[in-house]
Amino acid sequence: MNDQSNAFGSTFGYWLRRTRNALDLTQEALATRVSCSQAAIKKIEADERRPSRGLALRLAEHLMVPALERAAFLEAARVPKAADALHLDKLPVDTITAATDAPHDPPAHEGDLKVPFVGRAIEFGQFTGLLTHLTAGAGHVVLMEGEAGIGKSRLMREVAHDAQTRNLTVLSTHCYEIERAIAYQPVIDLATQASLVTTVDRLRAMAPTLLAEITALVPALAARLPDLPALSADLPEARQARLFQALLGLLDGLAQNRPLLVMVDDLQWADDASLRFLHFFARQVASRPVLFICTYRDDELGANAALSSLVESLRRERHARPMALARLAQGDTEALLLRLNDPTLSGPNL
Repeated sequence: MNDQSNAFGSTFGYWLRRTRNALDLTQEALATRVSCSQAAIKKIEADERRPSRGLALRLAEHLMVPALERAAFLEAARVPKAADALHLDKLPVDTITAATDAPHDPPAHEGDLKVPFVGRAIEFGQFTGLLTHLTAGAGHVVLMEGEAGIGKSRLMREVAHDAQTRNLTVLSTHCYEIERAIAYQPVIDLATQASLVTTVDRLRAMAPTLLAEITALVPALAARLPDLPALSADLPEARQARLFQALLGLLDGLAQNRPLLVMVDDLQWADDASLRFLHFFARQVASRPVLFICTYRDDELGANAALSSLVESLRRERHARPMALARLAQGDTEALLLRLNDPTLSGPNL
């Protein structure tokens, strides 16, 4: 392992997250492989707990840690400062599939099969256009809706890969039904990613009180900013407003050097507090070099008043674009099945 590891103030949890995503594993998939709960993986990646030695051994096996590096890995899993010895490439945090030899053919999240990307040329072209025209003065929000399993997540991974080739910063999170009662879970995920790739100097440019609000969501940030003031005892409404401004400032800092892509998948399972922030953030995107993509299941709108209100409100914004994802046409479905049965077949992915 080399001396690049701590380029972004990495921790064991951060390394685990980066490595898991490089292998195109969801938290759920990794948890299944190492025989623990998804909640345990989430807490380890958030540096809220350390894995047992047995769990660390299973993680090393399934994350393909080389035999010669296992000892350092096991020590880093149990001793916080030992994470400095873990190898970490100098890349922004990326929760989307890492680039592969086939740019539009990354591994699917379910299993190891590489699923061809077909039938989304129009939608992918729309995203390409939005990324191409992303400027310092204008951004867009895309509200992508469709039924479960129709391909929303796959399309987002393709857009993320395209953004990476353009040297954009990519932040992405996924909402889970089981975590719907936990406040700010997807927001914490985004804030953790953003804070880890933001330099201390850039963070210090923000007001200390705002940094303290972010640190309340991302405790690992306190190690880099040890002298922050105590949180104010203001009314909850004032605290929330200050938190929203703090998070906006954090994302603004990332967007100063290059455009930013922010993606939230399965928005129908976001908690109400997160929906309030995401609505606030979406309204600010119009004057920033940011492409903000949200996906949700359209059949959940009738039963989810908070989501329905957010979608209805944002659809009135001039910089928001609805995108309804339909099922693949028959010809595209046939092409997909052919290539699944015979991956050697050539032909355009789109």
